[in-house]
Amino acid sequence: MACCGKEKAQPVLLDAQAPRSDTNADPLKGVSMLEPAVNPMAMLRMDGTHYLKQKPKGVCLELMGCQQENEWGIGSKLGGWSLDGDDSYYLDERATLCCRCCLGAQRQTELTLSIGGKPGGVPIATFHRPFKLSPTPCKCCCFQQMHVKDMAGADVGLVTELFWCCVPKYMVVSADGSHLYDFHQSTCCAGTCVNCCDSGGAGCCKVPFYFYPPAGGEEARDGKMIKVWLGLKKECCTLANTIEIEAPMGARSGEKLALVYAAATLLDFNFFENRQE
Repeated sequence: MACCGKEKAQPVLLDAQAPRSDTNADPLKGVSMLEPAVNPMAMLRMDGTHYLKQKPKGVCLELMGCQQENEWGIGSKLGGWSLDGDDSYYLDERATLCCRCCLGAQRQTELTLSIGGKPGGVPIATFHRPFKLSPTPCKCCCFQQMHVKDMAGADVGLVTELFWCCVPKYMVVSADGSHLYDFHQSTCCAGTCVNCCDSGGAGCCKVPFYFYPPAGGEEARDGKMIKVWLGLKKECCTLANTIEIEAPMGARSGEKLALVYAAATLLDFNFFENRQE
Protein backbone atom coordinates (compact mmCIF):
# COMPACT_ATOMS: atom_id res chain seq x y z
CA MET A 1 0.00 0.00 0.00
CA ALA A 2 1.02 3.62 -0.50
CA CYS A 3 2.29 5.41 2.65
CA CYS A 4 2.11 9.24 3.05
CA GLY A 5 1.28 9.51 -0.64
CA LYS A 6 4.45 7.73 -1.66
CA GLU A 7 4.77 4.34 -3.24
CA LYS A 8 6.63 1.67 -1.39
CA ALA A 9 10.09 1.03 -2.79
CA GLN A 10 10.42 -2.10 -4.84
CA PRO A 11 12.33 -4.87 -3.12
CA VAL A 12 15.83 -5.55 -4.37
CA LEU A 13 16.13 -8.82 -6.23
CA LEU A 14 18.12 -11.45 -4.46
CA ASP A 15 21.15 -13.03 -6.12
CA ALA A 16 19.13 -16.10 -6.87
CA GLN A 17 16.60 -13.97 -8.77
CA ALA A 18 18.77 -11.32 -10.46
CA PRO A 19 20.14 -12.15 -13.92
CA ARG A 20 23.92 -12.22 -14.02
CA SER A 21 26.63 -13.08 -16.47
CA ASP A 22 28.32 -16.41 -16.04
CA THR A 23 32.05 -16.06 -16.50
CA ASN A 24 32.27 -19.80 -17.07
CA ALA A 25 29.66 -19.87 -19.85
CA ASP A 26 30.70 -21.33 -23.19
CA PRO A 27 31.23 -18.36 -25.55
CA LEU A 28 30.33 -20.57 -28.55
CA LYS A 29 27.04 -21.74 -27.06
CA GLY A 30 24.27 -21.20 -29.58
CA VAL A 31 26.70 -20.55 -32.42
CA SER A 32 26.68 -23.12 -35.22
CA MET A 33 30.10 -24.62 -35.85
CA LEU A 34 29.12 -24.85 -39.51
CA GLU A 35 28.83 -21.05 -39.82
CA PRO A 36 32.32 -19.53 -39.45
CA ALA A 37 32.72 -15.87 -38.61
CA VAL A 38 34.97 -15.36 -41.64
CA ASN A 39 34.06 -15.70 -45.29
CA PRO A 40 34.52 -19.39 -46.18
CA MET A 41 36.17 -18.36 -49.46
CA ALA A 42 39.01 -16.86 -47.41
CA MET A 43 39.68 -20.33 -45.96
CA LEU A 44 40.54 -21.71 -49.40
CA ARG A 45 44.30 -22.08 -49.77
CA MET A 46 46.83 -24.20 -51.68
CA ASP A 47 50.37 -24.84 -50.49
CA GLY A 48 52.37 -26.61 -53.17
CA THR A 49 50.78 -29.29 -55.33
CA HIS A 50 47.21 -30.53 -54.80
CA TYR A 51 45.46 -33.55 -56.28
CA LEU A 52 41.84 -33.72 -57.43
CA LYS A 53 41.01 -37.33 -56.55
CA GLN A 54 37.80 -38.90 -57.80
CA LYS A 55 35.95 -41.47 -55.72
CA PRO A 56 35.83 -44.92 -57.39
CA LYS A 57 32.54 -45.70 -59.11
CA GLY A 58 30.70 -48.85 -60.10
CA VAL A 59 32.13 -50.04 -63.42
CA CYS A 60 29.08 -52.08 -64.46
CA LEU A 61 26.64 -49.17 -64.21
CA GLU A 62 29.03 -46.89 -66.07
CA LEU A 63 29.51 -49.39 -68.90
CA MET A 64 25.73 -49.77 -69.19
CA GLY A 65 25.48 -46.03 -69.87
CA CYS A 66 24.23 -44.92 -66.44
CA GLN A 67 26.61 -42.17 -65.38
CA GLN A 68 26.86 -41.86 -61.59
CA GLU A 69 27.24 -38.70 -59.56
CA ASN A 70 30.85 -37.90 -58.81
CA GLU A 71 32.69 -37.14 -55.58
CA TRP A 72 36.23 -35.80 -55.29
CA GLY A 73 38.68 -35.20 -52.49
CA ILE A 74 41.23 -32.41 -52.93
CA GLY A 75 44.45 -32.60 -50.94
CA SER A 76 48.23 -32.71 -50.99
CA LYS A 77 48.52 -36.51 -50.69
CA LEU A 78 48.73 -38.65 -53.82
CA GLY A 79 47.25 -42.13 -53.85
CA GLY A 80 43.64 -41.89 -54.91
CA TRP A 81 40.46 -41.25 -52.97
CA SER A 82 41.02 -41.05 -49.21
CA LEU A 83 38.58 -43.28 -47.34
CA ASP A 84 39.21 -41.56 -44.01
CA GLY A 85 38.48 -38.08 -45.36
CA ASP A 86 41.87 -36.56 -44.51
CA ASP A 87 41.96 -34.37 -47.64
CA SER A 88 41.67 -30.59 -47.40
CA TYR A 89 38.50 -30.14 -49.46
CA TYR A 90 35.54 -32.14 -50.70
CA LEU A 91 33.65 -31.70 -53.97
CA ASP A 92 30.38 -33.46 -54.71
CA GLU A 93 28.07 -33.47 -57.71
CA ARG A 94 24.28 -33.29 -57.99
CA ALA A 95 22.74 -34.15 -61.36
CA THR A 96 19.34 -35.60 -62.26
CA LEU A 97 19.02 -39.22 -63.35
CA CYS A 98 17.67 -38.10 -66.72
CA CYS A 99 20.71 -35.89 -67.38
CA ARG A 100 23.14 -38.59 -66.29
CA CYS A 101 21.56 -41.32 -68.43
CA CYS A 102 20.74 -39.28 -71.53
CA LEU A 103 23.54 -36.71 -71.68
CA GLY A 104 26.42 -38.66 -70.16
CA ALA A 105 29.58 -36.63 -69.58
CA GLN A 106 28.02 -33.54 -71.22
CA ARG A 107 25.26 -33.33 -68.61
CA GLN A 108 24.13 -30.24 -66.77
CA THR A 109 25.28 -30.51 -63.20
CA GLU A 110 25.80 -28.68 -59.89
CA LEU A 111 28.81 -29.18 -57.64
CA THR A 112 29.55 -27.96 -54.11
CA LEU A 113 33.06 -27.34 -52.79
CA SER A 114 33.41 -27.62 -48.99
CA ILE A 115 36.04 -27.67 -46.25
CA GLY A 116 37.31 -31.12 -45.23
CA GLY A 117 37.72 -34.33 -47.20
CA LYS A 118 34.25 -35.74 -46.59
CA PRO A 119 30.57 -34.64 -46.57
CA GLY A 120 29.38 -32.27 -43.86
CA GLY A 121 32.07 -29.59 -44.04
CA VAL A 122 31.60 -25.83 -44.37
CA PRO A 123 30.50 -25.08 -47.95
CA ILE A 124 32.76 -22.66 -49.81
CA ALA A 125 31.49 -22.32 -53.37
CA THR A 126 29.21 -23.87 -55.97
CA PHE A 127 30.10 -24.83 -59.55
CA HIS A 128 27.37 -24.84 -62.18
CA ARG A 129 27.99 -26.61 -65.47
CA PRO A 130 25.27 -26.04 -68.09
CA PHE A 131 24.61 -28.48 -70.91
CA LYS A 132 26.88 -27.65 -73.85
CA LEU A 133 28.27 -29.44 -76.89
CA SER A 134 31.33 -31.60 -76.27
CA PRO A 135 34.73 -29.95 -76.88
CA THR A 136 35.15 -30.11 -80.65
CA PRO A 137 37.53 -28.46 -83.15
CA CYS A 138 36.21 -25.43 -85.06
CA LYS A 139 33.04 -25.19 -82.97
CA CYS A 140 31.58 -21.68 -83.11
CA CYS A 141 29.02 -21.84 -80.27
CA CYS A 142 27.83 -23.87 -77.26
CA PHE A 143 31.28 -23.82 -75.64
CA GLN A 144 31.91 -25.85 -72.48
CA GLN A 145 31.58 -23.73 -69.32
CA MET A 146 31.80 -23.88 -65.53
CA HIS A 147 30.26 -21.00 -63.55
CA VAL A 148 31.51 -20.41 -59.99
CA LYS A 149 29.54 -18.66 -57.22
CA ASP A 150 30.11 -18.16 -53.51
CA MET A 151 27.60 -19.40 -50.94
CA ALA A 152 25.78 -16.05 -50.96
CA GLY A 153 25.05 -16.54 -54.65
CA ALA A 154 27.49 -13.85 -55.85
CA ASP A 155 29.43 -14.54 -59.04
CA VAL A 156 33.08 -15.49 -58.56
CA GLY A 157 33.95 -16.11 -62.19
CA LEU A 158 33.73 -18.42 -65.17
CA VAL A 159 35.81 -21.08 -66.91
CA THR A 160 34.96 -21.39 -70.60
CA GLU A 161 36.16 -23.18 -73.70
CA LEU A 162 37.45 -21.02 -76.58
CA PHE A 163 37.38 -21.52 -80.33
CA TRP A 164 40.17 -23.90 -81.35
CA CYS A 165 41.29 -25.99 -84.31
CA CYS A 166 44.01 -28.41 -83.17
CA VAL A 167 44.76 -27.58 -79.53
CA PRO A 168 41.87 -27.37 -76.99
CA LYS A 169 41.91 -23.94 -75.34
CA TYR A 170 40.13 -22.51 -72.30
CA MET A 171 39.91 -19.17 -70.52
CA VAL A 172 39.42 -18.20 -66.86
CA VAL A 173 37.42 -15.01 -66.29
CA SER A 174 36.74 -13.14 -63.01
CA ALA A 175 33.33 -11.90 -61.86
CA ASP A 176 33.96 -8.44 -63.32
CA GLY A 177 34.84 -9.89 -66.73
CA SER A 178 38.62 -9.57 -66.40
CA HIS A 179 40.61 -12.14 -68.37
CA LEU A 180 42.72 -13.89 -65.73
CA TYR A 181 44.30 -16.91 -67.41
CA ASP A 182 44.29 -19.13 -70.47
CA PHE A 183 45.02 -22.82 -70.16
CA HIS A 184 45.89 -25.31 -72.87
CA GLN A 185 48.51 -27.91 -73.69
CA SER A 186 52.02 -26.94 -74.71
CA THR A 187 52.18 -26.10 -78.42
CA CYS A 188 54.64 -26.06 -81.31
CA CYS A 189 54.56 -25.05 -84.99
CA ALA A 190 53.48 -21.50 -84.14
CA GLY A 191 50.77 -22.71 -81.78
CA THR A 192 49.01 -24.99 -84.25
CA CYS A 193 49.91 -28.40 -82.76
CA VAL A 194 50.30 -30.05 -79.37
CA ASN A 195 53.96 -30.31 -78.41
CA CYS A 196 54.43 -34.04 -77.81
CA CYS A 197 58.04 -33.44 -76.77
CA ASP A 198 57.10 -31.21 -73.85
CA SER A 199 59.35 -31.95 -70.87
CA GLY A 200 56.46 -31.90 -68.40
CA GLY A 201 54.59 -34.82 -69.98
CA ALA A 202 55.20 -38.30 -71.33
CA GLY A 203 55.19 -37.92 -75.09
CA CYS A 204 51.87 -38.06 -76.95
CA CYS A 205 50.28 -40.06 -74.13
CA LYS A 206 50.35 -37.28 -71.54
CA VAL A 207 50.83 -33.57 -72.15
CA PRO A 208 49.89 -31.20 -69.29
CA PHE A 209 47.47 -28.31 -69.57
CA TYR A 210 49.43 -25.21 -68.57
CA PHE A 211 48.14 -21.89 -67.25
CA TYR A 212 49.25 -18.77 -69.14
CA PRO A 213 48.61 -15.06 -68.62
CA PRO A 214 46.33 -13.54 -71.29
CA ALA A 215 48.07 -13.85 -74.69
CA GLY A 216 51.17 -15.26 -72.97
CA GLY A 217 53.64 -17.49 -74.80
CA GLU A 218 55.24 -20.77 -73.73
CA GLU A 219 57.90 -18.94 -71.70
CA ALA A 220 55.14 -17.36 -69.57
CA ARG A 221 53.50 -20.59 -68.38
CA ASP A 222 52.59 -20.51 -64.69
CA GLY A 223 51.00 -23.59 -63.14
CA LYS A 224 49.64 -26.77 -64.73
CA MET A 225 47.09 -29.59 -64.58
CA ILE A 226 47.89 -33.16 -65.60
CA LYS A 227 46.18 -36.51 -65.19
CA VAL A 228 48.12 -38.89 -62.95
CA TRP A 229 48.51 -42.58 -63.84
CA LEU A 230 47.78 -44.67 -60.73
CA GLY A 231 48.31 -48.15 -62.13
CA LEU A 232 46.50 -50.49 -64.51
CA LYS A 233 44.19 -51.99 -61.89
CA LYS A 234 42.95 -48.68 -60.56
CA GLU A 235 42.62 -47.05 -63.99
CA CYS A 236 40.70 -49.92 -65.57
CA CYS A 237 38.65 -51.23 -62.65
CA THR A 238 37.53 -48.08 -60.82
CA LEU A 239 37.14 -45.40 -63.54
CA ALA A 240 38.41 -42.92 -60.93
CA ASN A 241 40.64 -40.12 -62.21
CA THR A 242 43.30 -38.17 -60.34
CA ILE A 243 44.48 -34.78 -61.61
CA GLU A 244 47.61 -33.08 -60.31
CA ILE A 245 47.13 -29.32 -59.89
CA GLU A 246 49.74 -26.60 -59.57
CA ALA A 247 47.93 -23.28 -59.38
CA PRO A 248 49.46 -20.09 -60.83
CA MET A 249 51.44 -18.10 -58.27
CA GLY A 250 48.73 -15.45 -58.05
CA ALA A 251 45.90 -17.96 -57.60
CA ARG A 252 46.78 -20.03 -54.56
CA SER A 253 44.03 -18.79 -52.27
CA GLY A 254 40.49 -17.43 -52.27
CA GLU A 255 38.36 -16.86 -55.34
CA LYS A 256 41.09 -17.46 -57.92
CA LEU A 257 41.89 -20.86 -56.41
CA ALA A 258 38.19 -21.77 -56.59
CA LEU A 259 38.34 -20.99 -60.31
CA VAL A 260 41.44 -23.20 -60.66
CA TYR A 261 39.58 -26.10 -59.03
CA ALA A 262 36.63 -25.45 -61.36
CA ALA A 263 39.03 -25.57 -64.32
CA ALA A 264 40.43 -28.95 -63.19
CA THR A 265 36.92 -30.33 -62.73
CA LEU A 266 35.83 -29.17 -66.20
CA LEU A 267 38.98 -30.76 -67.63
CA ASP A 268 38.05 -34.05 -65.96
CA PHE A 269 34.52 -33.94 -67.40
CA ASN A 270 35.67 -33.00 -70.89
CA PHE A 271 38.53 -35.43 -71.46
CA PHE A 272 38.46 -38.26 -68.90
CA GLU A 273 34.91 -38.74 -67.67
CA ASN A 274 33.68 -40.21 -70.95
CA ARG A 275 36.62 -42.45 -71.78
CA GLN A 276 34.54 -45.58 -71.11
CA GLU A 277 31.71 -44.54 -73.44
